[in-house]
Amino acid sequence: LTLNISQMMKGKQTFGWSSEGKEYFEGIKKAIAKTPVLACPDFSKDFIIYCYATNNTLAAVLTQEDSDGHELPIAFMSYILKDHELKYTMMEKHAFAVVKAVKQFRFYILNSHSMVLVPDTTVKSILTQQEFGSKRGNWVAK
Repeated sequence: LTLNISQMMKGKQTFGWSSEGKEYFEGIKKAIAKTPVLACPDFSKDFIIYCYATNNTLAAVLTQEDSDGHELPIAFMSYILKDHELKYTMMEKHAFAVVKAVKQFRFYILNSHSMVLVPDTTVKSILTQQEFGSKRGNWVAK
């Protein structure tokens, strides 16, 4: 939602308020008005991190089950990929989403059991490869 606004303000181009830009801005205002209910973390319980990647962005949500077994969001993360990161394969983008999410939520998940879920099983192949390129090797080392 904010990606298009960010792209409108990118670089040295003059800012023009188009009808499309106004539509995105109205969408952002509505999203902000509908505040998600965030739960307080319980550090005695396990955490679950859901990661997702698109062509332009990464996203993650940290959740935890309440006493009734319902998953509640604890925190959210989003990241707009930089120009050089847009060249990553989808497999690399999913792996990068995991790295970013674990870094973002490290203070929650430190010293607790955590599970990271991604919608793409190809990340498993990255993490189990015998040889890594320098980029992926650095991610796994982190």
